[in-house]
Amino acid sequence: MLRSKAFLLATSAVGLSLLCDPAFAQAPEPVGGLEDILVTARKREESLQDVPVAVTALSEAVIQQRDITSIEKIAAATPNLNVGRASNGSAAQITLRGVGSSSTSIGIEQSVAVIVDGAYYGQGRVIQEGFFDLERVEVLKGPQALFFGKNATAGVISLSTNDPTPEWEGRATAGYEFKAEQYQIEGIVSGPLSDQLGLRLAVRYSKMDGGYYDNVSVNRGYTTIDVATGGDPETLVSTPVASPMPQEEEILARMTLQWKPQDRLTATIKTTYDWNDTLNNSWNYVAFACGRADGISQLTGFPCAKDFVTHQNNFPVELAQASLFARPNGEPYNRYKSWAVNGEVEYDLDTLVLSSVTNYQWNRNQWACVCDFQTSDATPTWATENASWEAYSQELRLRSAFDGPFNFMIGGLYQHTRRDFEQYGYYGGVRNSAAPAGLIYAASSKISDTTGETLAIFGQLNYEIIPGLELSAGGRYTHETKDSSFSQPYVNPALTFIRAYPLKAYTH
Repeated sequence: MLRSKAFLLATSAVGLSLLCDPAFAQAPEPVGGLEDILVTARKREESLQDVPVAVTALSEAVIQQRDITSIEKIAAATPNLNVGRASNGSAAQITLRGVGSSSTSIGIEQSVAVIVDGAYYGQGRVIQEGFFDLERVEVLKGPQALFFGKNATAGVISLSTNDPTPEWEGRATAGYEFKAEQYQIEGIVSGPLSDQLGLRLAVRYSKMDGGYYDNVSVNRGYTTIDVATGGDPETLVSTPVASPMPQEEEILARMTLQWKPQDRLTATIKTTYDWNDTLNNSWNYVAFACGRADGISQLTGFPCAKDFVTHQNNFPVELAQASLFARPNGEPYNRYKSWAVNGEVEYDLDTLVLSSVTNYQWNRNQWACVCDFQTSDATPTWATENASWEAYSQELRLRSAFDGPFNFMIGGLYQHTRRDFEQYGYYGGVRNSAAPAGLIYAASSKISDTTGETLAIFGQLNYEIIPGLELSAGGRYTHETKDSSFSQPYVNPALTFIRAYPLKAYTH
């Protein structure tokens, strides 16, 4: 919330926009009245007032005005939608009307589904995705079993990105936010390559040289004992994390090609790329301000002040250089990288419409965490993680467009997913000179992978009894399996209270 608010203030303060669009200059300005908002909650364009679903819709104008580029910013603009960020697990807890999924599980998919251009994004890591150049955002509240491929028990966040325009146009924007010392630039070019083929390119870059929270920690010592020799104490220096935080850098890009060889057939392919790097994925764990000047935070044990500050220390350099997925200088970080290809085909047969959505998505998230979140003189905790997600899905739908009172929709979905995960913890003041490379300072390690397959068939019948009164009946059958394995292959011999687990497999 603080982050979204700060950036909104910034873009209001300083901004530059260049628009080259002849059609825009000729468009008449609305003179009053209520604008008819179109939504696709039932996979066809309908007026928001006619859809029998609780929908919060954000138009393209609102999205641009509020610079809505992430799930967290959508939540800031939507009642009853909340997003919680975590350093580990699935990284997110998306809650709609109080219903959501835990952020602590690495294998669970969210009860609030995120749909991008008709494709299902179920992993919590989707909060790391940057979304821009959006045509529309719809938040559907309550169970959505029929119109969005995979069942969503709490609701759906549906995002639609812009398609190529019939005439050439371009737009460039730039902004600067003073508090975080963040600048951003965005450029969009769109138009026809031929009578049948359209192109749209959109790129966005932002870099934050500062941040929102100050780190007021000091140098601290971290002493370890070598369990291989039974002694040999070694004290390493842990320096404060750079301040302020989070010093984020992001690159977003999308290329869209749309082919219309005839009026009945439209084929659209969209390729997206996302890269995000943040100093310290624990930056938002800050001490609460206290009512008394001499108050002590029960969360951290540190004295409170009127300003929100944090106390976090880097990995000792020697520890970082001997560890897996840590940066050589010891600074904590979060790095997210993803790309996706989405293909949509729609064929209009007058009274029937056949549509297909094919999607491939991949992401990798790596981090090094200050995992006690507020480093003190007690034994600190650091950890690193490397997790990747890959998914392929194919969805087919056939819906009617009859003039009479009766209409129907039937569809099917197949999805295959794979998740790989590894994590390493550094705590307890232990080291093991006899351990394999990368594990000398590790207290424990975890490795896991999960593959999943989903097959679903769904459909709906609609009958308009009288104008404005419709009777609907629908159903869904879903068969889903997940095969998981988990192991904790290494535990430092001094930490006997932690059990080392060999590889175990689970199916459900």
